[in-house]
This record gives sequence, C-alpha cells and structure tokens, in this order.
Amino acid sequence: MLWDMRADPPAPGSTAPEPPLGGRHHHLPWKQVPWNQLKTADKVILWLIAISGLYYLVTVPLVAPLVGSHPALLAIIRGSATAVITLGAKAATGHGSMVVAVCAGLPGTILFDWVFWWAGKRWGDNALHMLFRRGRNPERRIAQVKRLSHRYGWLAVVTGYIIPIPVQLIAVAVGLGGMSLPVYLVLDAIGALIWLGMLAGLGYWIGQSAVDVANAVSHYSLWVTLGIVGLVVARQYRTARHQVRFRRP
Repeated sequence: MLWDMRADPPAPGSTAPEPPLGGRHHHLPWKQVPWNQLKTADKVILWLIAISGLYYLVTVPLVAPLVGSHPALLAIIRGSATAVITLGAKAATGHGSMVVAVCAGLPGTILFDWVFWWAGKRWGDNALHMLFRRGRNPERRIAQVKRLSHRYGWLAVVTGYIIPIPVQLIAVAVGLGGMSLPVYLVLDAIGALIWLGMLAGLGYWIGQSAVDVANAVSHYSLWVTLGIVGLVVARQYRTARHQVRFRRP
C-alpha cells in the first residue's frame, strides 16, 4: 500500500506523542482539524468511501443493457446478483460455466470492502460511530458489535453476505478488533464466493426462464435504464429533502 494503514508516528523531536486522528474518542477525524491538516491516510479513506458509494450508483444504468447480453461483464463490474443468477441459468442451459458464474462476480463484490476494514483499523470506535450516527442508542449497538466481532469475527466475515448485517459494518468491526488485512481479505473472498455460489445455484435451478427474463430486460434496456435512473434520482431527492428538514431549526 502507498499509505500506512496505521496511525502516523509522532514527529521527530516532539515532546509528547501525537494521538492518532480519531483515536478511541467519540468524534471523527475530520471534525478535529481542517481538511487541509488531515493526515494523508485519513483523506484517502474518506475519498475511497465516497467513491465506493458513487461507483455503485453510476453503474446502475449498466444493469439493464448488460444483464442479458454480457452478464459476465456486469458481474465483474459491480458484482450484480442478477448477472450471477443469469450466468447460473446460462450454465444450466449449456451456454456457460458454473465456475465463471461464481467467480465473475467476486471482484465487483469485494471491491471496496478493504476500505472499511482500514477505517476500523485506523479510526477505532470512531468508525463505528460514523456508521451508527443516525441510529438509536448507538453506544449500546457499538458495544454489541465489538463484543460479537471479538468472539465471532472470522465467522462474521465468512457469513457476512448471507446474514442481515452490512458487510461494511463487519469490516469496520474486525478492523478495529485487530484482524490483519491478509486474513480479512481471504475470509472476505470466501464469504463472497459462498454468496455468489448460492446466487449461481439459484439461477441454475431456475434455468431457461431466468435467461428469458434477462434477455427481455436487455431488449427493453433503454426504458428500464431510464426507469432505474428515475428511481435513483427520486430517492436522492427525497433523502436530500429529509436532511434539510432534519437540520432546519
């Protein structure tokens, strides 16, 4: 990595060690100092988290035109569940491979997971406060997450895609819990492959019907894409209005 994933060491000659940004307190690093004074690693993490959300948002319009014609490409780009199901269905009809159906979705599925592990490793409890800042009773939920990650961290990562807990939250929890990056990446990949195998198996079981649906979606891709974009824009508009009302005194 180009940036150290741990807190920066104290400057030479300093009289006291500088506490890591974020540390273990109930605040976030960008609330402590101006943006131009943040450590490079903190800026990189914040940018990557923003890019991860933007990436999956801007690739939504690719679903309709690619799901029937190029499902493997769609699976690689965004780990699309629909694409993986379609690939499994194609394998059932003799026009594909189950190995491709399972493996194609791996890069897009785990693409940004390591960023949240890094956030947990560097920011500690503050990364959990970032995720829980809008929820009720965040202190109790954070304590529960930390306790579970300490006991069942590896199991949570392996089953992260099939249990009702966001994989980003699991990544943050095991990062602050001390799990090393190589171990996390291996376990995360195993968990993703389990999930993708279930999706591909579902497609294989459905068979030709899933292929027909995917082809129909691709045939009407323009209208489907416009509809998806419209839904995304409407959702963002409603979210923005809600935030404005929430902040208004």
